[in-house]
Amino acid sequence: IFINDNVVETTWITGRSMAPTLSPNYHTTKEEDQVLWRKWNPCGNLRRGDIVHFSPPHRPEALAVKRVIALEGDTVVLDKRRRPTAKAGPERPEARAWDAWKGRATVPPGHVWVEGDNVGLSTDSNDYGPISMGLINGVAISVVRPFDKFWS
Repeated sequence: IFINDNVVETTWITGRSMAPTLSPNYHTTKEEDQVLWRKWNPCGNLRRGDIVHFSPPHRPEALAVKRVIALEGDTVVLDKRRRPTAKAGPERPEARAWDAWKGRATVPPGHVWVEGDNVGLSTDSNDYGPISMGLINGVAISVVRPFDKFWS
């Protein structure tokens, strides 16, 4: 339990928000990738491009996996393709908040900006803003399964 909670852990990636990097066939075959996470000091040496495992601010009981796009102090130029949109009904409050950033968002101290690799199917910082580094539980070390992706 100590090792799983504090040193390393493996989890299966479900969902499509990180496709094609992780679990690219999940939506058709339900095939999942298994990832090894470094949990010891997960924010130490955090870099742009790292894939992190965290508790999303809007659903703290859940776990999410996204890529770090920007670190504290960075300015993110927002991509209109990532603007939160309503599936049906009135416009979402997240879209109005996104519009208020006026095309740019600056990441505050102690926070990072995260996004899923699948532009159209990711709930990420474009929806809930920068996340506190205190919410990050782990940083991806390697894909463990399928074996052909091991250490890639």
